[in-house]
Amino acid sequence: MITSDPWTDFWVQLGATIIGAFLGFWLAILWERKKKKSDLKEIRNNVIESILQEIQNFQTLLKGRIEVGWNESDKRFIGDKLFIDVPAYESAINSGNFLLLPSKLQTKIGEIYVTINRTNTLFGQLDKFYTIPVFISNYGKIEADRLSVRINTFCSLLLQKIDELIPDLKSLLR
Repeated sequence: MITSDPWTDFWVQLGATIIGAFLGFWLAILWERKKKKSDLKEIRNNVIESILQEIQNFQTLLKGRIEVGWNESDKRFIGDKLFIDVPAYESAINSGNFLLLPSKLQTKIGEIYVTINRTNTLFGQLDKFYTIPVFISNYGKIEADRLSVRINTFCSLLLQKIDELIPDLKSLLR
């Protein structure tokens, strides 16, 4: 017959309980880290997908647009006047999720959105053009042509940057 000392049983049970608790705590930490890493990757992919979709929409819009020009006989601008809204980019920035992207990609995306902002400003100048004194002066056509060239140049630059960025965004989704 085997008899055991109550203190020995106590210490064995206490040791097993402590080891089990530490093991459970350690596994919970590992699981939480893995889950957090998975969640961050999913958020990053969602940011990339939304920005990619937004940029592809810009690309389609820019490829199909009619260039801006000045019609001297009618004293008005012709062509497509665009205003590009950027909700996906603003959401990524405001939520802090933009920081999940690689820094080089952040720079490329940022350059595109700076160009979009400048282009929107130039398109806004088209509407204000008729209210400035140069419109009624002899320099109206010169200024209108200059503004048209700047807008078309910025749109071409934007399209070029978008064409360069899309493959980078797609490669990160794989």
